[in-house]
Amino acid sequence: MRLLLPLALLAPFALLSSVASADESCSGVRIDAEASCEQRVEVGCSTSCDVDDVLLACAANLAASCQAECNLDADIECTGDCSATCEQRCAVSDVVCHDECADECATTCVDQCTDADDPRKCRASCESTCGAECDAACDQLPVDASCYEHCEECCFGSCAAQINFDCQIGCQASAFTQCEELLTQECSASCGVGGTVYCDGQYVAGGDEVSACTDALEARGIDVDVKVDVLDPRDGISERFGSCAVAPSPSRDAGWLAVLLAVGLVIRPRRRR
Repeated sequence: MRLLLPLALLAPFALLSSVASADESCSGVRIDAEASCEQRVEVGCSTSCDVDDVLLACAANLAASCQAECNLDADIECTGDCSATCEQRCAVSDVVCHDECADECATTCVDQCTDADDPRKCRASCESTCGAECDAACDQLPVDASCYEHCEECCFGSCAAQINFDCQIGCQASAFTQCEELLTQECSASCGVGGTVYCDGQYVAGGDEVSACTDALEARGIDVDVKVDVLDPRDGISERFGSCAVAPSPSRDAGWLAVLLAVGLVIRPRRRR
């Protein structure tokens, strides 16, 4: 019998303390409740829009698009342990499906990707598959669902991710390179307009998605710092505004100050509501 999932579920006393959630406004990336997020607006910020930064965003988008093709039912050998495990867990503590399913499922991703050609990309695909399948399972719960129902859906969602993982890897691989190129271009193009949003160093939104993403994050209580770096093309000096305000030098002429004022009017520091 395979025991891919229950490594986490068989530890009934170990509940996760942080909550992660995927939001379509933030490229579908699952963002931890304790994440450090910032909106970057700067000339030349394209240097931070590298392939590594957009990896999770691509995996999240591709996992969602591949769900129609990769829709095998959860393996009975995996789900067979769910009932007994959930009875044990709910006897000692509460379980909330959306809070725990994806993170518990993702504990298997390191082992899943040990022999992959690109383990980091593989893990991103694996974790996004966990998120997509867990969200689909958890969304079926009624508002008054019991701990046992939450736990079972969590278990079933994780099992579905495991059985569909190979399909997801194959499906995502064919579009991954193109996705990374497109998101990198979008990230770079967004730098001097609405900026880009990063959480824990990972790109999660750019362009038209920035406002909706920051609103969604703040609605969850995640503060989004705004960092504006404007480069004076005459002398290469960068002035930082927003959450890290720096007063402009008195030597700046009126035209340069007008540019800074324009940026300040458009991009305002966000504060926790």
